[in-house]
Amino acid sequence: SDLQQEVTMSVSLTAYKGRRFDPFESKMVFDYPVSFQNIYDDLWEKAISDCKIELFKACTMFTNDNIPQVLDELDLIYKWAVENGGENSNYMSDRIMLLKGLLIGFLYGLEGRELQEYWFDIG
Repeated sequence: SDLQQEVTMSVSLTAYKGRRFDPFESKMVFDYPVSFQNIYDDLWEKAISDCKIELFKACTMFTNDNIPQVLDELDLIYKWAVENGGENSNYMSDRIMLLKGLLIGFLYGLEGRELQEYWFDIG
């Protein structure tokens, strides 16, 4: 049904290796769900606006060089979610901790090897 499709659709963080910001000249490394679409629309968008987030938002791409700023932005969204997320605050904060772990592991796990070839897309 349309309702079920709306609830299951999600916003994802996708990592690519290849030509920067060119998905056709890059290989997808992973596609990690950020949030259910309805929760993203209702809460993440409000948090992004309230916290003046620049990089970690839908339709934005960033590089490995931006990961430290993205981690800082995720901390701001986390604090917002704890204070304002209501019944979804645990869901949001859990997603943020998983995303931070993924990005930290990605940043430090490669130990600088080929890291410049990676870029990220939120959509």
